[in-house]
Amino acid sequence: MGVVAAYSGFFQSTSGLFVEARRAFFLARWIFLGLSRCGASDGYFVIGTVKIENKATFVRATLTWGLLLGLVGAVLLWYFASDRRHQGITLVTGVEGGLYNQFGVELKKVYERRTGRSMTVVATEGSAANRSALIDGDAQIAIVQAGSVDLDGLDLFCSLYPEVIHLVVRNELPVRRVEELAGKKMVLGPLQSGMRKSGMEILKHHQILDLIVEEKDRYFDEILEDEEIDGAIVTTGIFNPDLQRVLGTGHFRILPIPAAGAIQARSAHLQEYLLPMGIYGIHHSVPSENLSTLATTALLVGQRDLPPILIRSLLEAVFEGGLHYRFPTLFRKNQMLDVGPGPLAEKADMFFNPADRIGQMANIMESIAAFKELVFALFAGLYLLWGRFRRFEEREQNRLIQREKDRLDELLIETLRIEEKQVDVSDPEKLRAMLNEVTRIKLKALRQLTHEDLRGDRVFLIFLTQCSNLIGKIQAKMNHLESSSPKGSVKQRSD
Repeated sequence: MGVVAAYSGFFQSTSGLFVEARRAFFLARWIFLGLSRCGASDGYFVIGTVKIENKATFVRATLTWGLLLGLVGAVLLWYFASDRRHQGITLVTGVEGGLYNQFGVELKKVYERRTGRSMTVVATEGSAANRSALIDGDAQIAIVQAGSVDLDGLDLFCSLYPEVIHLVVRNELPVRRVEELAGKKMVLGPLQSGMRKSGMEILKHHQILDLIVEEKDRYFDEILEDEEIDGAIVTTGIFNPDLQRVLGTGHFRILPIPAAGAIQARSAHLQEYLLPMGIYGIHHSVPSENLSTLATTALLVGQRDLPPILIRSLLEAVFEGGLHYRFPTLFRKNQMLDVGPGPLAEKADMFFNPADRIGQMANIMESIAAFKELVFALFAGLYLLWGRFRRFEEREQNRLIQREKDRLDELLIETLRIEEKQVDVSDPEKLRAMLNEVTRIKLKALRQLTHEDLRGDRVFLIFLTQCSNLIGKIQAKMNHLESSSPKGSVKQRSD
């Protein structure tokens, strides 16, 4: 099972490497085009101070250096674009001292202990501020309230715990139903908090949203200090220390929401919830009986470009790091399919369902098949490229040999011309000049016609034999003329 998950993670983590390889290809192409502008003259290519004899050697050197530099570039790009930019991550939570913030602080301890990486926890005004921080790039992960913000452009990693809606009022307030809050001074929460949005949704359903007097942008625990505040609508986990402190005084009670079932039917993120009697204090018995209300969910969300290894480490810290002992209402790993407000990000879904989903197994097998085909296509492309290069090199060599053969034919014709001319010459000086010319032709061929295939060719052997015979013939003729001349002198005669 773990092997399958590892395969899936491998293919996701290597997707970025293929992108960098594509960049490396364009880098190599740019290098190739730059080198191809090097100077060329007299059949030679010059790169820096190195003289390359023919085009095939030049192309081979260019491709070698281009591929080498492209490989180095790909490694460097992958190195700097890998998970190292996520070594330290930022988590935005909620109001300092609130449950979001406390959960973030505890998660930070577990995450840093398990991974060795750093996490910065930042207190904010709530869910809307957290979403803005993710979109603006000021944070990588955040805790938000389900239904309070649009998750478009973000990844949903998991649901954390239920957030219960508490309609808190003073004991002496003559209010028994939600509708009776009309005209009362209420705290709904900071302007950018999910708490305020869920409170407004409850009031809107009971058609009293415009009838209450809202104490704007205030936190609910200020009800302890300001006696003019009649109550507050608090959406949070039941272990919120500020809420426990407020209800623990015995001066406040919680109103039921009898229409919880109807609101659940009309809402995508609110669920009916039964608040147990005395959950906030045995002595004061708050609530005094099992109380019907509503709950939403705290969500862990993040940016979409986070690497799979980071997301897995984060989820392991949440569900396998012992946080459920500190936060008993934290959802268990096997509950995630039932409590989520929507589909999880694919990278997170791999953590909760590593191997028991047929669809995921099919995707993994398709990824393996695609990778196999990619490797085959890569090697086939390289083979075809190498074959094309070899044919190009062979054509270049054949052209070079043919040019040298043509030059050899020209030199051979020159020797034939000299041989025909010497037949009618009897002047030793002219014969000596012809002898020197034949010698120069022979040396010229030996110096310039250097290709090993040409040196072993029958035509080259004929040329050398022709030169040797012609030199011997001219030399013999000169010796004969010198020996037949009276008193060692030779009569100067020419036609």
